[in-house]
Formats: sequence, C-alpha cells, structure tokens
Amino acid sequence: MRHGLWVAGSWPIRAVWRLEPLALYYRSRYADPDVRAGGLVQTREDRHAELSVRLKRRLSANWQLIADYTYVDNDSNFMQFTYSQHLFLLGLARPL
Repeated sequence: MRHGLWVAGSWPIRAVWRLEPLALYYRSRYADPDVRAGGLVQTREDRHAELSVRLKRRLSANWQLIADYTYVDNDSNFMQFTYSQHLFLLGLARPL
C-alpha cells in the first residue's frame, strides 16, 4: 500500500528559460512479511522523499537544453533499503 503527495510547478523566466521544481513524498507498506535468515519476520515500511529542480532553455523552435538536480532520501525499517542520492542531469532534447 502506498500513500503520497506531490507538488510541481512551472514558471517562465524571461522568454527562453523555464523553471520546474518538484517535491514528492510517499509512504509504502508492503503486504508480505519479510523473513530474514535469523528468523525475524517483519513487514517492510519505507518513507521516500524527493526534491527536484529542472531548468530548461529553449535554443530554437526544435531544441532545448535541460539541467536537472534531484535529491532522493529513502528511509526503511530494513537498512538495505535505506539510501540517499544526488542526481544530476544535463541534456539536449528535441521534442517530437
């Protein structure tokens, strides 16, 4: 079972730039108990949060430059599923 919420925006900055922030949070509870080697049986529960900022620049009618930074934090009652990461993206896109 997963419950979550997200908020996103998109704002023009001058004629050729666009700022697109995103925040999301969800909680997950898995239906099946997880059995460990030591015999411990427990249901996995995760809390996941992401913050992202995307900046787009229109280069021409057909091309745009995209820069994106995302921070992810996943907290779980099982340590092997707990992590955080920083993701960077720089790309050139041609919308279809």
